[in-house]
Amino acid sequence: MESLKISLKKFSLPQIRYASYLFSRDFYVRIEKGKDSCSVHFSPKEGVKSRSIKREFFAELEDEKFRSGLFDSNKDLREYLVKSALVYKPSVPDPQEGLTKEEEEELDRIIAEVESELKKEKEDPLEIKKTWEERYGSKNKRK
Repeated sequence: MESLKISLKKFSLPQIRYASYLFSRDFYVRIEKGKDSCSVHFSPKEGVKSRSIKREFFAELEDEKFRSGLFDSNKDLREYLVKSALVYKPSVPDPQEGLTKEEEEELDRIIAEVESELKKEKEDPLEIKKTWEERYGSKNKRK
């Protein structure tokens, strides 16, 4: 069993708890909170080699302190993003948006061109335009 003493002035209790959780796969972890410090006790689980994890734990604790600070500094941004995702704001189209007269004329010309090409097509040698039923008959022909 290994016990580590951690100052609560340097690390918060949630940071200690999250860092301890990483080691819960191989160790039983017990946290005892005191007035100015916290004791973390590690007992290896059955089938796990007993080893010193002091260096690993304090490295993880420093990483957790960094993640916690980053998380706290982005709180306002996260709240804004969630609120903006949940609040519906209907967009009013801008009267300036849309097609110009030249663009409308170009679009009408392209549509007329495509329609004339479709009318010219008379043959369908591969019978692509036919539906399954037209090509092979209906499903009800089985006996």
